[in-house]
Amino acid sequence: NNDEHIVNDTEINYKTSFIIQKLTKNKSIITITNPQIELNDEDQLLFNNLISFRNIIFVAVFVGKELQIVVIAAFSKKVDIVDNVTITLLIGVANLIAIAFEKITSVVEQAKMRNALDRYEKLVAIGRIIAGVAHEINNPLGFISTNFETLNKYLKRLVGLIELYEENLSNCLNANSIDEFLKQKDLLIKEINRYKKENRIEFVLNDINDLFNESKEGIERVTKIVQGLRRFARSGIEQGFTNEDLNEIIDEALLIVRNEIKYDVELIKEYKSIPNI
Repeated sequence: NNDEHIVNDTEINYKTSFIIQKLTKNKSIITITNPQIELNDEDQLLFNNLISFRNIIFVAVFVGKELQIVVIAAFSKKVDIVDNVTITLLIGVANLIAIAFEKITSVVEQAKMRNALDRYEKLVAIGRIIAGVAHEINNPLGFISTNFETLNKYLKRLVGLIELYEENLSNCLNANSIDEFLKQKDLLIKEINRYKKENRIEFVLNDINDLFNESKEGIERVTKIVQGLRRFARSGIEQGFTNEDLNEIIDEALLIVRNEIKYDVELIKEYKSIPNI
């Protein structure tokens, strides 16, 4: 045939097999009546048990556009005419195989989709947990940052008070007489009281303790969250079996997911004292 099609590498894997080329191009039954002549070397390697037969029928099984299987009917005696029953039977077998392949492919693809969906859902869940943990960490870091800004302002007021003490104390020490000393002392007390009142020094001293306590609680809270994440990720934990406090593990897990559940559920914890496991 002058217009015989030779398929390229992207169409089939066995590019040098004439049988595969023809099946891929025509998608129809091929009959070989003299295998030793009609099968080339590559065909004989591919179908190495067929040379001893006199008559061979090849039926292609396609799934989609791809050739998946070749169904072969081989006869030991020459068959001049292949009856319709044989042809119908072979086509039926090929169709059944194609359907089976499609179903297997569909099941495999569905399994891949389910696995991909499971991975996606896990990533979404992890993302929500991370966002919640970030929110839980951001809250204490926020008020720690605010507290340090306030402490910086308070520090400047206290530094100003110390500088005022030093300035007026120097005037007292440099007084030339008792009267001058007493005058400078009264002025010092007056200036100190004025400064303390204007800058609310008494309130500042009391508030400093509260700010430090709040900041300490915030740092401890962040530390617990980070420790819980490390345990959750099994990071920095020694290999093998260890004794663990189950109540502590539950608390750490609840701390990680706190942002996810705090608006939806009321959590009541009633722990018993149990030994480590």
